[in-house]
Amino acid sequence: MLRRLHIRVPSTLCLGCSLLVFIIITYVSYNVANPFSTAFSWLTSPTTHSQQYQLSQNDTILLVSAFFPLSHSKHSMGQYKAWLTNFLGPIRTPIYMYTTPELAPVIQSLRGSNPYPLTINTTFTSPLEIPPLDGMRDMYQEMWGWDRERDRHGPDLYAVWNGKPYFLDEGLKNAIREHGREYEHAFWIDGGSFRDAHTYVHWPDRERVQEVLDTVKSARAPGSEGEEMLLLPIWFPPGGNFREWSEDMGPADTEFSEGSFIGGTAASIRWWREIYYSYHNEYLSRGIFVGKDQTLINAILFLYPERFGTVWVHDPRTLTNSTTEIQMDLDGGRCGNTWYYFEWWLASQSEREAMKRSWDSSVAGGQRWWKAFWLLLGRTEVLKQIDPQYNQKGCLMTDALLMESILRRDDVFGSQWQIPTRTVPPQPI
Repeated sequence: MLRRLHIRVPSTLCLGCSLLVFIIITYVSYNVANPFSTAFSWLTSPTTHSQQYQLSQNDTILLVSAFFPLSHSKHSMGQYKAWLTNFLGPIRTPIYMYTTPELAPVIQSLRGSNPYPLTINTTFTSPLEIPPLDGMRDMYQEMWGWDRERDRHGPDLYAVWNGKPYFLDEGLKNAIREHGREYEHAFWIDGGSFRDAHTYVHWPDRERVQEVLDTVKSARAPGSEGEEMLLLPIWFPPGGNFREWSEDMGPADTEFSEGSFIGGTAASIRWWREIYYSYHNEYLSRGIFVGKDQTLINAILFLYPERFGTVWVHDPRTLTNSTTEIQMDLDGGRCGNTWYYFEWWLASQSEREAMKRSWDSSVAGGQRWWKAFWLLLGRTEVLKQIDPQYNQKGCLMTDALLMESILRRDDVFGSQWQIPTRTVPPQPI
């Protein structure tokens, strides 16, 4: 006679098995949906570089950056290493990098087998040693006491920020001499700007850069054709309280410009170096805080708005699809980290489309699990709240803008706004 065997499985074991099945399904689904699993497979292949390598039109663009250890840093060394890997590994554009002798091998290793030039300059052990800031260590130490964010900043961080115009200009001149070639454009890029995995390779795209500069040049008033343009992104225009700003007020403390990226032709870069340090030294001599490059950049944008082209990711005039009148989703992850929107904006069309697919797939994958969660709870009414316009709200292209045009908008300073009087001439420094 057979006895029926009753086996009682502990509830914790059932829960564990269910969790394991869930994790396995999640992993498989993620690898199917995850665009990076295939888009970046070439990064780990030691043989594909030499097979795929071809000189590109981006050899006419130079990227300049720097990485120095800081006593006061908002991020860990591990974070910086991950971000620098995203920058140095996949970007196939010549790069000129300033760092310390101790960090040079680390920087070189992060380039991996990327065949494009990476020139590492170890002349300075601290950004306070560069010629425009040499001898200012005590002044910067004193200035630290004036900083409203002194708990997050420090003199060496001020020096990195204020060293960018020098690094860009000097790096370009050195690269021309050392590489034996001219560059049409050069750009400063913060080494930590590529926070996440991406699809950019030949970046920024040469044709896209030229298209942007041609667009903003055409918007300038007659008579300024001979002045070279600089390109940098902005976050938000200044508030109306800055309408009466004047040169003697010093740097404008507002989230206007983004200092992560700036550049142009050799002539425009040289001018940028001269005008930046002329105002830096003028304000510092008057006991005015100049430790944060963003605020000093803001002041120069007020004084010379006709010399800057820009991109504004939040521009209400262009962030809505003109055909569908549907506003793009900036907060749902479908445009990445919007502070770095300029990266996508300056990429080639094919690389933009690949990045857009990556963002959309990642967000869609997350939404599928969100829907499954509500279904398991029996909350089917939540599923009826699906946005019917979801597929049309991906990352969109905003316009290339002249800085002066933005400042003269009715909701910024108005069309009658006058550019402040300029009394500090650019000096070779």
